Amino acid sequence: MGSLEGKVVVGEVFHIIKDDLYIDFGAKFHCVCKKPRNSNQYVRGAKVKLRLNDWELSARFLGSKTDLTLLEADCTLLGLISSPVKSDTLNQTIKRLTSDLK
Repeated sequence: MGSLEGKVVVGEVFHIIKDDLYIDFGAKFHCVCKKPRNSNQYVRGAKVKLRLNDWELSARFLGSKTDLTLLEADCTLLGLISSPVKSDTLNQTIKRLTSDLK
């Protein structure tokens, strides 16, 4: 099967804490990526494109005899594929934000 690192995969946002998106892409562990600025379409259920950097974030710390894992994969968020946010809602939000700037 070979190494999957560097491959592009599809994931789904299943949890959000502040600007952190928790994304399940079907591997052993999920990944956590920063939410892009000014993007309200990254919500629970949104489908996203990811580049897989590492299946499992782990390291051996100074003096340790065993590896420690964060129980997360390392991915880079490449973009949005689809979102449950309706375009009407998005258009209303854009209109409201632009009218606030005037």
